[in-house]
Amino acid sequence: MSLLHDGYNFNSPPIHDPIVQPESPELQIVESVFAGVKGAAHLIGETGPNDLFCLAIYHNYNTKALLKADIDEIRGKVGKLRGTLTEVIAGSTLTYPQCTFMGITEIPPRGGTHSGAFFDGSGVHGWTQYTILRWRKRGG
Repeated sequence: MSLLHDGYNFNSPPIHDPIVQPESPELQIVESVFAGVKGAAHLIGETGPNDLFCLAIYHNYNTKALLKADIDEIRGKVGKLRGTLTEVIAGSTLTYPQCTFMGITEIPPRGGTHSGAFFDGSGVHGWTQYTILRWRKRGG
């Protein structure tokens, strides 16, 4: 499993879910109303942008500071990655052209009650952080 955007690998998250597109591309419609004119004008364009998301789990960090440094590095890529996003899962390669990296959100662990990074008490996975990576696909 891997993610690659403009040559950047998002610090190779050890685990990530497939990229999902929760909505179909938006149809661009602009409605305008003009003073003294009955009705409205509709400008209808091509289908446009939509959002892409991916759950990524970062783990096996010896310290919380190292984990935070990797997440901060990824956060520094917001708006700077603007090309083709490539995802490889189980030997299948999917590409998403015209994407902009929009951010990384730190979330609580699945079923967890605390937020942010946590130390895996089993001693197997070290410091761990669940995240959501977000992109905006510009083209239709």
